[in-house]
Amino acid sequence: MMHPTADQFLSAGLDGTIRLWDIRNSDTAVRHCLTDVPIRINPLTRAMFASQAIIRTDHLPVSHVCAAYDQEGVVFGVYTDDHLIRMYDARNYQEGPFAKFSLYDTSVLAAVEPFLAQMQAPNLNVKKLHALDLRFSPDGNQLLVTTNRGVFIHLDAFEGKLLHLFKEHGLTQSQRSDPQLGCCYSSDGAYVVTGAEDGRVFFYKSATGQYVHTLPQGHNGPVVDLQWNPKRHLLASVGGNSTVLWSAASV
Repeated sequence: MMHPTADQFLSAGLDGTIRLWDIRNSDTAVRHCLTDVPIRINPLTRAMFASQAIIRTDHLPVSHVCAAYDQEGVVFGVYTDDHLIRMYDARNYQEGPFAKFSLYDTSVLAAVEPFLAQMQAPNLNVKKLHALDLRFSPDGNQLLVTTNRGVFIHLDAFEGKLLHLFKEHGLTQSQRSDPQLGCCYSSDGAYVVTGAEDGRVFFYKSATGQYVHTLPQGHNGPVVDLQWNPKRHLLASVGGNSTVLWSAASV
């Protein structure tokens, strides 16, 4: 993910690393790689980037890893396979995370389990709950977490407290595999928008979690990504074999 104001970006890889890159460097060398979980240094990688600190998780393979900046680039969140979301100060990330939130918090599990039971999806048990994507609200106070269980978790970005569960979209097709669905905030942060497996797009009030309305089916498959234009009232959705732009009239 690109830094909102600087020439830097975060990458999350299945090699178990979260890396911070500086694109001003002609060699696009890694600036730093972060995690505070048990680590080991890869000698080959160290030789390639001799002046860089390359750190990786101690367990491979890694199936679920993601990272995101807040809207100001002041804070970023990181998720790895250990069910923890770690929050870093972008200016002092070398000091380690200033907060950690567990997806296995009792309040989160208690909210997700009834959803999966209602969907009658025994293969999607809560014991293997992982984050697939992180999104900060425009004001940076909330964190929207896409999970591999087809449900979207809304957290306080500083305390990790569960705020809401966005689940009106339900599950229809992927009851035997991990659903891959997209979500985003509206540009003003008033709404959370989530994708569904049947190609529809759902709107919720971010402050209350209340379901608002659904856009008509725009795709012939699951909606895997959603992006809201930060300056215009325009929403883009991706799913199946198409990308759809929704104007203010439809949104």
